[in-house]
Amino acid sequence: MRKIFGIILCCLGPLSLVVMSVEKGLLGTGVLNTKDLPPFIGNEIGTFSEYLFNVWHWDAAGFLLMLLALPGLYVGLRLLLTDKDQAADNARHG
Repeated sequence: MRKIFGIILCCLGPLSLVVMSVEKGLLGTGVLNTKDLPPFIGNEIGTFSEYLFNVWHWDAAGFLLMLLALPGLYVGLRLLLTDKDQAADNARHG
């Protein structure tokens, strides 16, 4: 389980690039809307799909993934490497 969690944490950086690429494509085709929906900005009311396809929400998700990418890479690598060290210790001691 530690190994899977470590791999997921190591993938946050590439995932942020994927989210930003998808956002750029959706914005170019006109799928994303630019309404000023709460909670981040403004006070316009929208439907669930308008919230889901709001460019500001996609920007926030991409930014959070980028912000977590470096610490996630560090923790993920530590989890993966300590898992190998523990397996080697277990093989040596018993």
